Amino acid sequence: MQALGFQDSAIYPDTTQLKFVMLDEFFPMHSTHRNSFCRYIRTYYVDLLGVRTENVLTFDLVGEKVITAEEMNLFSNPVVDLTLLKREATNDVEKALKDVLVKVRISFDLFTLCAIHCRL
Repeated sequence: MQALGFQDSAIYPDTTQLKFVMLDEFFPMHSTHRNSFCRYIRTYYVDLLGVRTENVLTFDLVGEKVITAEEMNLFSNPVVDLTLLKREATNDVEKALKDVLVKVRISFDLFTLCAIHCRL
């Protein structure tokens, strides 16, 4: 913050205790991708403001070990067939994709519940 002209802590409040809940992310996109919202939040909010990592609730699916990097990489086509969540897979590729989508869906449902009802 000093680089932005805030030299005196009396002028700029302590931001280390902020709690940040991320409400969006692109899928399937690794959180380290240059267009990832997760990366943007970490770079331009969390790091800049000094927010503690434990006070940040993100959609970093690989970092939070919801899915593996290999599972994320199964989605080589950026178009995700969400109908797999409602229908049976027709082949082994669809089954693998469906298994990952189910994990992601459960994680997002739990994330939403936590964001609404839990404290960080």
